[in-house]
Amino acid sequence: MESSTAAGVPSSTAAAGMIAAFEASISEQRFRNAVFLGERLYAASPSQETLRMVATAYTHAGQLAQARHVLAAGVPRVAGGGPGAAPAPLTERSAANSFLLGKVCLGLNKLREAERALRGAGAAPIATDDGALSDSQLLAPEEQGGVAGGSAGLELMGEVCRKSGRPDEALLYFGAAHRADPYAWTAYEQVRRPTCC
Repeated sequence: MESSTAAGVPSSTAAAGMIAAFEASISEQRFRNAVFLGERLYAASPSQETLRMVATAYTHAGQLAQARHVLAAGVPRVAGGGPGAAPAPLTERSAANSFLLGKVCLGLNKLREAERALRGAGAAPIATDDGALSDSQLLAPEEQGGVAGGSAGLELMGEVCRKSGRPDEALLYFGAAHRADPYAWTAYEQVRRPTCC
């Protein structure tokens, strides 16, 4: 039995070689190969990290519906496995996987699902009595009503709001994204020259 690293990726020499091959496949834009390797890594060591690797490969391969399924179900459909070969679904979703699910859902124009992925299923509306949540509330963990993915998640939530016809909320998210990361140029552009308003 092989051990796992803290990140949930197998630590054996063979797994290390597969991880290097996965990363090279992504870098070289050999996405179908990356899907295969990611699925094998997940089958060997089911974790949020290996699930993200599979979903990332599907996303790069243009298979957004498959990436959505993998992230939403918490388990990939591993090719070549027999009955019962797939591990049980993961019950929790990491913030990185929530962000990726939000990005994939936006790409599929599933705006409500993207918002649920980014903010959590039971998140309160953004508006408060004074009209906005603070940056610290928006950057809080999802389970506390924040947005998954930090500045990038805030910017993605701005895109979701913009596409949903909620320009005032979109500007709040774009502004919070830029304040959280002053180098987030695209968020800054949306605040300075909003295409949504």
